[in-house]
Amino acid sequence: MTYGCSQGISLSVFFQLMGEWLIHHGQLDSTGMDRAMRHHDAGTSRFDQALVKLGLVNDKDLANVKAQLLGLPLVQAGEYPVTPVLDGVVNSSFFLENHIVPLCEAPHGLQVAVADPLDTFSLQALKLRYGKPIFPKVGVPAEIEAALKLQFPGIQNSSGEASIVSDDDLERLKDQAAEGPVIKLVEQLIERAVEFVSSDIHVEPFEDVLRVRFRRDGLLTDEETFPKNQAAPVISRIKIIARLDFAERRLPQDGRIRMAVRGKLVDFRVSTTPTLYGESVVLRILDKSAVLLELSALGFGADMLIDFRKALH
Repeated sequence: MTYGCSQGISLSVFFQLMGEWLIHHGQLDSTGMDRAMRHHDAGTSRFDQALVKLGLVNDKDLANVKAQLLGLPLVQAGEYPVTPVLDGVVNSSFFLENHIVPLCEAPHGLQVAVADPLDTFSLQALKLRYGKPIFPKVGVPAEIEAALKLQFPGIQNSSGEASIVSDDDLERLKDQAAEGPVIKLVEQLIERAVEFVSSDIHVEPFEDVLRVRFRRDGLLTDEETFPKNQAAPVISRIKIIARLDFAERRLPQDGRIRMAVRGKLVDFRVSTTPTLYGESVVLRILDKSAVLLELSALGFGADMLIDFRKALH
């Protein structure tokens, strides 16, 4: 039996089925499923993306379970063509942005490899442009990216950023990230977030601006906006100090930072996620000194505190 959102099943239900399938086949345990679901419910990342980001399931196994549940074929590595199938018919940036690789044309339609078979919007858009039915197969994201790099070296997406960054561009961006104003800006944002007892810093690129938000008491609030041209240097600076792969922009990454802020050591957990307008970064602040550990400091009344201690005992 196959499942799919096209059959009226919501994403949440589909992800629940996905988790149960992985547990049944010994590729995931219930604790890992709960962790990924918490990321999904909090809006940090989609359940399937969280599985990969947390290192619970690899890309290939995840592609296989999607193919199984949706009743779609899984693309084998040797199926990807070396040259573009629809060269000039559809803008190459469309395939980059949506992680789609045309495999072959036939009288009845077009076979394509997709990294996200749940993205029906992109498939419908391709069908309208191509004018014939589209038959999706599930591809492993890394293999799809490798095929796109081979077919379209140096193509650009709609945000104007090159999908394949040259060594010169990387060096120039690295130099920008090491400049005094960028270093100072990032340090000031981190210091301000710690001072305000924030739990998260969200650095989010949009079409025209770079937006920074702090999470305090569970609520995200706008903190500051910067010109769009500041996005790449600022995000690159964060990736450098988190020891992340500086050149990797298309895949999520996780890292850590430990730095002194106002005379005390503070740990940060760093997560990057590709978006339409560049990489988005979230820094989770792990300031142990800001945590109240005494029960007496939590606001219990005297009698209630006695009863609570008894219950704990």
